[in-house]
Amino acid sequence: MQYAIQYTSNWSKANNMKLNPDKTKDMVVSFKKCKQVVPLINVNDTVIERVSVHKLLGVVINNTLTWSDHIDYIYSKASKRLYFLTLLRRSGLSSKHLLIYYTSIIRPELEYGCPLWHNALTTDQSQVL
Repeated sequence: MQYAIQYTSNWSKANNMKLNPDKTKDMVVSFKKCKQVVPLINVNDTVIERVSVHKLLGVVINNTLTWSDHIDYIYSKASKRLYFLTLLRRSGLSSKHLLIYYTSIIRPELEYGCPLWHNALTTDQSQVL
């Protein structure tokens, strides 16, 4: 793996590009029962941070490729927005405006990346959403 990273680093230098090790993360995905020891990766003499969970383009991915962290993240964001919706309802906002708020603010959070993760949900995760 280190060889591939070094090759990429050399290619980027040759093409006037720069890798940013501070923005780079390393995640080991393995389904084996006994975990393998994987050496840390270096880019330009900087050790890349190893993470077990990372948010990439708004989708939370973990090293077991389950969606529990992503569902928790969506649930947290949607709950905050739903609470604000109840405050708007209590203030006397019309149903039409409440529906506009829901479809423009809450529903996109719930549906973002849905084709990617929806089929892999457990029954409990589906009920949470």
